[in-house]
Amino acid sequence: MSKKRFRSLLVTPDFPKMSGGISIILYNIVKNFPSKDIIVLAPSIFEDHDFDKNAKFKIYRGNFYFLGKSLPLQILNSIFLLFLTLKISIKERIDVIQCGVPLPVSLVAFILKLFLGKKYIVYTYAMDVIRPQRSWFRKKMLSIGLKNADVIFTISEYTKHKLLDLGISNQKIVKIPMGVDSKKFNPDVDPKKIEKKYNLENKKVILTVGRLVERKGQDKVIKAMPKILEKVPNAVYLIIGEGEYKPKLKELIEELNLEKQVIFTGYVPNQKLPVYYNACDIFIMPSREIPEEGDAEGFGIVYLEANACGKPVIGGKSGGIPDAIIDGKTGLLVDPHSEKEIAQAVIKLLIDEEYRKKLGKNGLERVRRELTWNRTANLIMNEIKKLKD
Repeated sequence: MSKKRFRSLLVTPDFPKMSGGISIILYNIVKNFPSKDIIVLAPSIFEDHDFDKNAKFKIYRGNFYFLGKSLPLQILNSIFLLFLTLKISIKERIDVIQCGVPLPVSLVAFILKLFLGKKYIVYTYAMDVIRPQRSWFRKKMLSIGLKNADVIFTISEYTKHKLLDLGISNQKIVKIPMGVDSKKFNPDVDPKKIEKKYNLENKKVILTVGRLVERKGQDKVIKAMPKILEKVPNAVYLIIGEGEYKPKLKELIEELNLEKQVIFTGYVPNQKLPVYYNACDIFIMPSREIPEEGDAEGFGIVYLEANACGKPVIGGKSGGIPDAIIDGKTGLLVDPHSEKEIAQAVIKLLIDEEYRKKLGKNGLERVRRELTWNRTANLIMNEIKKLKD
């Protein structure tokens, strides 16, 4: 007699073809699950027929998405999501609901737990826990969804403390290691094509990959560039990404006469990023918290991607970044508000080639030894298996 499988349904508004950290994290976790043990429900707005067809697990798509919608529309979307999740759970004989984000998915899972006894887990990152607390109603909904979860996974000490501050039991919280695909991100990718495209030959290249928003700190690197150029005249700053902060960054570049030293590439798909990482000398993203917007860096997968390509990294002492960067070993942590500290860190790494290579090598070894998606998925699967009892 065959042993009954313990099946999970991941319900998430963030999943490929959508780009972004949460989408990358969830996809890399579930693709390391046994294919018969995981099913995904994701928004149809990001549907990619070729991606879905070639995935080794089953993907359902639904007409739900919550970003930028008014509260009444979000409530209607949540009701639709509830019935869709219920339908799939019954059809596929689901045992556990995996909530890709806390709100509103954990509330949907909580209702199914009340009426059908379905257990559920919740993934948390940073802003998904911080921002709802600015509204009494959303904070209450967040608290209900999280306190009734069976397990809460989080990606950094920073977010873990935010959960504890919300009154979540420490016994429910499991911090999971992040990972990186070392087959895709590695030092063996030839960067010549990018070097030629952006005229990077004989230049010291500083790279940032991220949305162009205030939190990411591209503005602070730009402001530090004049000091950097005094010591490293052939330095250039390559910025990958798009976002609402781009006009302000361009104004800053014009004010500082840095048009030849700062290059915008625009959006670059994740699969094409390895060549850019390999074209740089150092990676930097001095993210900072923006408390009034509930904005913080939960971890920063890009630091691991750069390390996986053998590059040292510089990050801000904020949010969950200290979990991503081991200060003085795989990179450097700086005050994200200090252009002076940012400039000093960049100059140190660009001038001291031996130290730069040492940190890059340490980062590469750490990623390959400790930070794999397979390890992350196995930890999560073991926690889910405990829910059988």
